[in-house]
Amino acid sequence: AEQAAPDALKEAFDTCMALAGEGVGLNASWYLWALARGYKLVGAEAVAGQLLEQASLRAQASEETRMNAELLISKAELEADAAQARDLLQSALTMADEQGSIANALRAAAALVMQSSPDAAGSELARSTLDLMEGRCEYPAHRDWMRERLKMLRQVFKAVPVATE
Repeated sequence: AEQAAPDALKEAFDTCMALAGEGVGLNASWYLWALARGYKLVGAEAVAGQLLEQASLRAQASEETRMNAELLISKAELEADAAQARDLLQSALTMADEQGSIANALRAAAALVMQSSPDAAGSELARSTLDLMEGRCEYPAHRDWMRERLKMLRQVFKAVPVATE
């Protein structure tokens, strides 16, 4: 799901549905999340939203929780209401922290900063972090780069005043 590819997306969707039809449910939330990303890329945001809802229901039914923070991040990306998107991202960050998932916490923190930081340096830190995580540039050589970035993003996010409605 790195670029819009409608033919590949249809094939992936059909495969996922065929597996579901055979009763295969393991990792269903991951597959549905990936399909949602693909549909978002081709501009079918309504379908993407429906797939994310299905993924959440499948994760809840199977008690597979590892994708829940990522599902919340993806839902936030589709959310038109900025306050609701921020709440989803904050929930994703909290959930990732509780699960000890540094990568998901890092993505949620970067998204929070991207959405709400008026600071250019903070926004660039968040953008470069997402570039690292999505393979658009080479990973840093040192092992703790994710923890370090997460700490820096948290500092940026804490410095941003929360808008009141």
